Parts: sequence; structure tokens; C-alpha cells
Amino acid sequence: MKKIKLFFSALLSLLYSVVYCQMVEVLGELKVTNVAEASYSNDILVLDGINVISKRNANTLGVPSTGIIMSLIENNLSLINAGFVNIGKYSIPFEQLLPTGSFTNTSTINAPVGMTGHSAIWTGDEMIVWSGQNSLGASYNPAIDSWTAINAIGAPSTRNNQTTIWTGTEMIIWGGGEPGSPGYNTGAKYNPTTDTWTVTALTNAPIGRDYHTAVWTGTEMIVWGGRTNGVFTPTNTGAKYNPATNSWVAISTINAPGGTYGHSAIWTGTEMIVHGGITGSINKKYNPVTDTWSDIAINNTTRCFHSAVWTGSQMIVWGGTGVLGGSVLNSGSRYIPATNTWLATTLTNVPSARFLQSAVWTGTEMIIWGGSSDSNITTKLNTGAKYNPLTNTWTTMPSANAPGARYSHTGVWTGEKKIIFGGTEDGGTVNTGAIYNPLTGTYTSASPVDIYLFRKN
Repeated sequence: MKKIKLFFSALLSLLYSVVYCQMVEVLGELKVTNVAEASYSNDILVLDGINVISKRNANTLGVPSTGIIMSLIENNLSLINAGFVNIGKYSIPFEQLLPTGSFTNTSTINAPVGMTGHSAIWTGDEMIVWSGQNSLGASYNPAIDSWTAINAIGAPSTRNNQTTIWTGTEMIIWGGGEPGSPGYNTGAKYNPTTDTWTVTALTNAPIGRDYHTAVWTGTEMIVWGGRTNGVFTPTNTGAKYNPATNSWVAISTINAPGGTYGHSAIWTGTEMIVHGGITGSINKKYNPVTDTWSDIAINNTTRCFHSAVWTGSQMIVWGGTGVLGGSVLNSGSRYIPATNTWLATTLTNVPSARFLQSAVWTGTEMIIWGGSSDSNITTKLNTGAKYNPLTNTWTTMPSANAPGARYSHTGVWTGEKKIIFGGTEDGGTVNTGAIYNPLTGTYTSASPVDIYLFRKN
């Protein structure tokens, strides 16, 4: 939470008490928003005729006819058109306390063997991990820091680069491949309540593949793209899988992107957005109701094997590598479907370039951690940062107690914390991890802001 001390000593030598909020400009009025909860109040800050700073509900009481209103915009047309006059500005020093977070190691007692490029989901109570290297998995309960092996009977065969989604009741693993294999079109559903696996249907299943993507719509899993034939042969095919009926339906290839792999895909609530990939910058969206593909605005930065999260209104992509052996990236972009536009993420305080990192969305921030900083995967990282799209700012994560440097690990968001597990370190595959709490740790301060004072004639 952000703790701001507003000092108005330059104005009337009075101190407005500490408030846990951040000022933002909304509809021409200075309002107060609780950033930690991302919920807006209806209050404006007003200096009335008897020199008392008070909060006022703008919806029920409206903007007052007298007194002073404080704005972050110098030429606030909303206030000027309402008869207010700018009477000057003050640079207000404030202290903004930003938690960098803290790490706590996860137990290794009864933990599964080391795994990398594995699957991981959050059920609401536990993290389930599954390794395609040995077809074994386990559940982790962060409340009691304990591991429990899951049933291996009926689990998918050994594989790498599979996709994994959580339906709300089951974990579905599908596809993947092994060196020299043509790519698998098999998979299975795991029910943690019954600790059982159910094989996914082969009838009408799409061609085997790895390095593809999968999203969950609420009723269906949509898989798309990837490479086939066990070599670098990209495909532009896909299918919808319904776990309730254990059935597949192919999706249209009309106006579909060209075949690719190493791309990203997210679900907006109504459409799947596909971006990037090894063959160039793909920018498309798919509507499963109408079974149609459409173009979205072009993002000219090509990237693959990057991170992608959905905020509820924006798709944030970050990091990865350029295509065809390009440089590792520390840049990113935000795609806003409502306006069909891309906005670059800031490079100020940005973490170092990387790919094969983990990324989660917390509800207010994207947290990225780990990965490799070179395309040969010789340099592993144990650093990370939090990105806030509202303020377009990065906050560096602490290094104290962070897990060992690694890539191809997993990260899940519990609703309060990020759990990191597995991956490849310099010594090989590991079974260690950590829990990252973003609301604890040390703090950094921010710079003052200019505030403009308006009064009616």
C-alpha cells in the first residue's frame, strides 16, 4: 500500500494527515484512489472558506461553488469551464512507500524430484506441479509448507513443452514432445479431489505439436500453433477441447496467422489474442463463438519466448528474444483491445533483458522473475521486478533470500503471493522454490509532484 504524506505548509502551514492513497486526475477533478485495492472513491480534496481541508463526495454533493480545488493538471478545462481560476501551484513533497517484497523458501521435504519446463497451476488452495520428464507430480500447500505426491496412474507419457490449464476443477495437460518425436496429440485431465487422471480424446484431436499455446475460456480449452514433426515446422492449426464432453472441434484457418511457435496467447473473456512467435510478429485475435480470426493493431517489435499476462483490460507482453537468433529483450508493450492500440512499457528501472522467465498477474501488477539473459542460456538470473501498468513503473524485487538463479521454472499466483518452483540452475534441474510476498520488505521513496490550486471568482 502507498503511504503518502501531503505537506501544505507552503499554503497555510497546515498539515493534512497521512492518507493511504494516491492522487490521480479523473474527469478533471482531484480524486483519491486506494491503489492497493485498485478501487476509486468519489472524494475530492477541497480547501473551504475557513481554511479546512476536507474530503467531499463529488457524486452526491457535487463540486462546491466556493473554496479551493486541487488539480494535477495546470490548465484543467473542466474546472476552468466551471468558472474556476488557476491561482498558482505548489510543489508538494511527499513520501511514497513502495514495498519491494520478500522471499521465503519452500520446503524440500517430500518435494518432487527436480523438474524444468514442467507444468504448474493454482487450484485456489494448492499448487500442483507435473513433470513431463518422468510423468510424476505433486501438490504443494503453502499454508502448511508441505508437499504431497499425486497419483501417477493414467498420467500423460513423458514429454516436454506441453501446455497446461486449470478449469476450476481439473488440470489439463496436452501436447508436447521429446527429442526425435513428431510431437504428441495426447493428454490427460487430473482431478485433485479424486486424485485421478482421465485421458483426453484422440478423435478429432489436432495434429501433435509442442511449443504451442492453450487458453481456457470457461468452458473450453483452445490450443493453437506450435511446431510439428519433431523439427522446426510451425503450424497454424488449432482446436477447441470440451472437457465436459471429452471432445475436440477444429478451429478455422481462414485469415488465421501464419504458423509459428514460441508465441503467446491470452483469453480476454470473449476472444483469444495471439502475439509474437518465432516466424515474426503475429497480431491476431480469435472469436470461438463465430470461429473467426481478425487482425489487431500491429506491434513492430518482434519477440518470441516472452511473457504475457492479461490484466482484465490489457495484454502485457515483455522480454523474450528477437526472432531468428535476435537479441534478448528488456522491452515490452501493452495491447488495449478497447482502443486497438499498443503502448510501450517504460524502460526506467526496467529489469535486465531475459527470456524463459516466469510471469504472473496479481490484479494490479505483473511480477516477472528469473530467466536467462543470453540466447545460449549460459547466464541464469535470480532477479525480477514488479510492473504497474496504471503508473507505467517498475519496482525492483529484493535479492535477499531469493531462490538460486534459474530458467524454465514455473510461477503461480495464489491471490496474495507468487510461488516459484523448479527450473534449471548452473548445477542442473532443481526441486527448490520460494514464496514471494509483494506487500512486505523494504521501501523506496518517490519524487514530489506539482499541484495546481483553483478557486472560483
